[in-house]
Amino acid sequence: MSNDDERFDHQSFLPTVPRQPGVYLMRDHHDQVVYVGKAKDLRSRLRQYFAKTPDPRPFVVTLPQLLGSIQTITTQNEKEALLLERTLILEYAPRHNVALKFGSGHLYLRLDLRSQSPKFTVTRFPKRDAARNFGPYLSGGDM
Repeated sequence: MSNDDERFDHQSFLPTVPRQPGVYLMRDHHDQVVYVGKAKDLRSRLRQYFAKTPDPRPFVVTLPQLLGSIQTITTQNEKEALLLERTLILEYAPRHNVALKFGSGHLYLRLDLRSQSPKFTVTRFPKRDAARNFGPYLSGGDM
């Protein structure tokens, strides 16, 4: 939608949303990602935003005026959804994802091949440089 006066038509959108785990990206009328969320059942979760008694978070109250579109991405399971959510929040830095935007410290493996003796190191905040970063991982066991 390109006109700010138009409202997102959730009634026709929700029946098309899969009942699978995944991630959803809420975009404003200017196609900017304003929120990224995850769900074990995308349709059920997104339906909650438009319920008669919606989520009380302040941004949810503004959704009718803010929302231009919702994009969904399905995953194989909830764990994949969690990792994808984290990656997308770091990529887009949506204004309504305050909790994860600045890093909640998932684990990454870092390998700097420029070093004379390259080795893996573990980090919670990967740098954007020439080193290779693998992750995010939810725990050391997953790593």
